[in-house]
Amino acid sequence: MGAGRAGTVLAMAFDRAGIEVAAVASRRPDEAARLAGRLGRPAEVVARAEDVLDRAEVVWLTVPDDQLAPLASGLAAERGRWPGRVAVHCAGRFDRSVLAPLRATGADLAACHPLAALARPAPDPLRGAAAAVDADPGARRRVRALALRIGLRPVTLAPDRRVVYHATCVLAGNLPLLLLAAAERIGGDAGLPAALVAGLRPLLEGALANATALGTAAALTGPAVRRDRGALTAHAAALQRIDPAVARAYRAVSALAGSARSAGAASA
Repeated sequence: MGAGRAGTVLAMAFDRAGIEVAAVASRRPDEAARLAGRLGRPAEVVARAEDVLDRAEVVWLTVPDDQLAPLASGLAAERGRWPGRVAVHCAGRFDRSVLAPLRATGADLAACHPLAALARPAPDPLRGAAAAVDADPGARRRVRALALRIGLRPVTLAPDRRVVYHATCVLAGNLPLLLLAAAERIGGDAGLPAALVAGLRPLLEGALANATALGTAAALTGPAVRRDRGALTAHAAALQRIDPAVARAYRAVSALAGSARSAGAASA
């Protein structure tokens, strides 16, 4: 249920692993049809989300976070169609209890959030990625088995840890891209040569490679790590003239860089 980015990546991964994707439902029929057409085996496009229940044993709810609770409440009306089925959502910040209305229907509930970038259905984007799993006893074995089949490494995560877990995902998976986008825009606005602006992305890729090889704290470089206050002040002033919001972000990130390097040195 849901044919956006997460639904597309998961459905294609299941299909590649030889797991039948029996039906696809979406509020946008064109998205559902497009996803069904990308699968190696035919998948039925159904007009109503509840019609998936007649065709699938494990139902994946890959809708935006704020739609999960209303969707679960609506699907709870289908009492006679849920017994023996598993309902799984993929939201990072929610545990399985967001689907609680479905428990009274006889469904087993689970949450399985892949710790992977799902912006595009690249070949095997889930291979080797961890997945935060929270499941009813009746769903645990089936959900973990499906996760393993598509290359995920299921990790049990306590419900009271999911919000901070999801926050760490956003910090690591989105904020570096936001900072890169800001750097590219600032460089363009300041009239820097295009070749230098284009070099910012390989710079980030190199920094990630260094973090993998050396550890994150040891890979940090730059004026905050060197405690070069003159450079930090000059950078912030230059950014302030172009975009005050980016200047504030620069100051905050520089403070984090200094404290991260200090913590790394203390633990070495």
